[in-house]
Amino acid sequence: MEKMESSILDGIFQNKVKYIYFIFLIPGIIFFINEIAIPEFFDKSPPKISIIGLNRLKKEDIYSFANFKNNKILSNLHLSDLEHRLLEHPRIRSVTVEKKPKNIIEISIEERVAIFVINSGDTLYEVDSEFRVLSIDDVREEGLCILAGEFIPQEGQFSGAIIKEFASSVNRALKSHPTLKKRISEIELRTDGSVMAYIHYPTHIRANAGISLEDQQVRKLYAALAYFENKNIKVKSLDLRGDDAVFQ
Repeated sequence: MEKMESSILDGIFQNKVKYIYFIFLIPGIIFFINEIAIPEFFDKSPPKISIIGLNRLKKEDIYSFANFKNNKILSNLHLSDLEHRLLEHPRIRSVTVEKKPKNIIEISIEERVAIFVINSGDTLYEVDSEFRVLSIDDVREEGLCILAGEFIPQEGQFSGAIIKEFASSVNRALKSHPTLKKRISEIELRTDGSVMAYIHYPTHIRANAGISLEDQQVRKLYAALAYFENKNIKVKSLDLRGDDAVFQ
């Protein structure tokens, strides 16, 4: 008798658990149908675009490059096609495109980072660590040193030992004396092989470093600029080729 009563009570308890389960389940099903399933099925309007990960690029750049109209994309465009299209942009290193609820296309972008600006033929090229051209006459990275010379990009990239060795010597100089980065506006490799640095602070100075930008010249340049600033001396040119820096 006791076993029968216990069995009946267990059955009642299990039924109550099922009812409670369905009570909580039904609102979830209704929410899914109303908020996700039905809108996704019946909404035929073009998806909205959400873009994350932008650094120097702007949303308008992406809209223009991908040929979005009114910040929207045509519904029949495959997401993989959109990824391939965006990867053709020189500033974009990687991109993923995903369909999100509520008719949203999310675009996640990783940009390439410019480390130098190359001035060639009065045209300014932003380049990354692989010397890929990120922009032409559209410099957006602030505080970059400009490398000047007769360098010609091929298929969107600068190549050759000369530009790479020149950039490497400039990079070493700026790393050994970081304050020079804020004082030098441009370093030029001339056709005769000489290196000319153009200083814009504390005053405009043209410094001749000779045939290469070695540590000795960099130390002399740093010391000379500190001396000029401390003594408030106005100098137009600086010759770093000898044992001592000569200024005028």
